[in-house]
Amino acid sequence: MKIKKASFVTFVLLLVSIVFSIADWRLGLITFADIFLVLILTTLIFFNIINNNVFILKSQVFLVILFTVIVLTNILLNLFLNTSFSFSDGIQGFIKVIFYLLTVILIFNFIREKKKEKELLNIFSYTAVVVSLIGIYITISIHFQGIFPYEFFWNFTRQDLGSYIYRGAWTGIIRTRSIFDEPAHLGFYLNAVLAVLYFNKFNVSIKKSHDFIITVTILLTFSYSAILIMIGIKFLYYFSWSKFISFVSRKRFILSVILVAIVISLFWDTIEETIIVRTQEILSGKDGSGNARIEKSWSYVNLDYIFMGNGIGNTPTIYNIYAYILSDLGLISFILFILFNVYLLYYNPKLALAFIALNFQKGGYLGAGYWVFITLVIVSSFQNKFNKSTKKTISTGVREGFDD
Repeated sequence: MKIKKASFVTFVLLLVSIVFSIADWRLGLITFADIFLVLILTTLIFFNIINNNVFILKSQVFLVILFTVIVLTNILLNLFLNTSFSFSDGIQGFIKVIFYLLTVILIFNFIREKKKEKELLNIFSYTAVVVSLIGIYITISIHFQGIFPYEFFWNFTRQDLGSYIYRGAWTGIIRTRSIFDEPAHLGFYLNAVLAVLYFNKFNVSIKKSHDFIITVTILLTFSYSAILIMIGIKFLYYFSWSKFISFVSRKRFILSVILVAIVISLFWDTIEETIIVRTQEILSGKDGSGNARIEKSWSYVNLDYIFMGNGIGNTPTIYNIYAYILSDLGLISFILFILFNVYLLYYNPKLALAFIALNFQKGGYLGAGYWVFITLVIVSSFQNKFNKSTKKTISTGVREGFDD
């Protein structure tokens, strides 16, 4: 029986990890990540019911009610006051955000009760390595004119040249995107995994081999934002002077420097085109992608509807999550999200800084992958103080809370 329970827990954790890695997979209007989340939610509800273990904290009930009130108020205000508001998009957004919130809460409580934070992080580490190796495999195959079959990996994602060729075929620069729609999305995913493995509260350390493979893959995306954020994450990780000295004193460091020097010399033209020229363009204001993340994303904020926003689901997808929330949900939701960021900064400053940076890289707060990212950050930021003696307050399984 213990083996079965252990296998079940691992199965659920693996499903959660898979959701993040297939965030871009679609079949028409349906995303595979949403299908997997429905499977996870249904599985957890069924498992907890048969074990008489369904629970949700009072604070979490309040959170669900708060979300519901905010989003419904947002929809109603826009319905009556905003003539450009799409009611159908608003209802879809409402269903999504409540579904994601409930799923995240059940996943979080399940992980905490089973004390499986370390296992979750290790599974994410291995999954990220598998995704990275698939990406490298595809890149090598493309470089050698499709010497290995790889198209089946892209059956449910983009397949156009623009998704993996840097600025058109004339550059000849192949960008690694693995099973994601584009290199930047792969970079976001790998940086998120790297950050929680570096800065978690459970003393889970990433294996050196995993760190190396993930780092190389991020570099191979030639995504300016992904590489810049990775450098920032690594700087935060090695910020401790003693840790830096220890790292530099190892023989591996010398070998790493030699290897990096060889790679730079061999791929200097590519580095110059994707990094140096791109930096010059960003500094001069000529880079459209950089401007979209830093400046243009705020252009969707409608000052006439600053308190209620454009309505949930009514803003085009933009990179900057902060601008996205302010545009869609208005000032109150924006302030609440900022407070969540401040809360993270207090409990886990380094992971919070990585979280903030990643929120400028990829938009999509109404996507399943982003909510798994939120789950990872929350799980990694707070120590597990769950007490099994915590009593139920009502028969439906609402509990008073975790032991503080």
